[in-house]
Amino acid sequence: MPTIRRPSGDRPVLADPISNGIRRPTGRVKPGIDPFATPRALPRANEPKAVDPTPPDASQAATILDHVVPMVFGTRRVPGLIGAWEYDESAKTLALGVVFAVGEQDSISTSTTYINGEVITSAGGVASEGVHVGDGSTALSSVLTGMDGWVAADTTLWKQYAHAVMVIDCKGGARAPGNLRIETDLGGMLIDASWRDGGSASTASVNPIELAYYLNTSALYRGVSSARIHAASWAEVAD
Repeated sequence: MPTIRRPSGDRPVLADPISNGIRRPTGRVKPGIDPFATPRALPRANEPKAVDPTPPDASQAATILDHVVPMVFGTRRVPGLIGAWEYDESAKTLALGVVFAVGEQDSISTSTTYINGEVITSAGGVASEGVHVGDGSTALSSVLTGMDGWVAADTTLWKQYAHAVMVIDCKGGARAPGNLRIETDLGGMLIDASWRDGGSASTASVNPIELAYYLNTSALYRGVSSARIHAASWAEVAD
């Protein structure tokens, strides 16, 4: 859990929001509110508020997730987190990178990925789409790697996440919905259960003992060496 700071005279705010390793790129990011900035004086009654005449920059891109990216075990439908986006002013398109889970999944498909309840492959306004299984090695879509501010470290990290990429066509007066609900059906994270007799080196297990063993020994989660685990006693309760 992140540390809770209590600034004097203010509500508790989260310090250092968890981003699960998704870094802030060197490019420009979507402007936001700094909860630790010195508060400005409140305007007096009937006093007009200052207006920034500078229009927002439509070419801004962000690869920030101020949320915990879940681990998903077993087949289930999960919501997505928009972790990267870029609007192309000249092409009038909105590119999105949507993260669903950490770790390689048994399956993920565009045919079972939905935007506002509609299958993404037939959703109106979606010009192109694709998914990534999160295996750590498959190449990413050029839609992501071509975003402003994207660097090699972003590519390495995004390869570890099961995610979808889509481009929404905003030409002809069309506009992306103000509230996007993006979901997908995942087949469950693949884990190594070969430490027990009959266990597979790559399985979408839902056995709680196999899952606990994996989390305790996986280098991805900074687990301990399997040499320090008495596998036989774990196998007894896993059967």
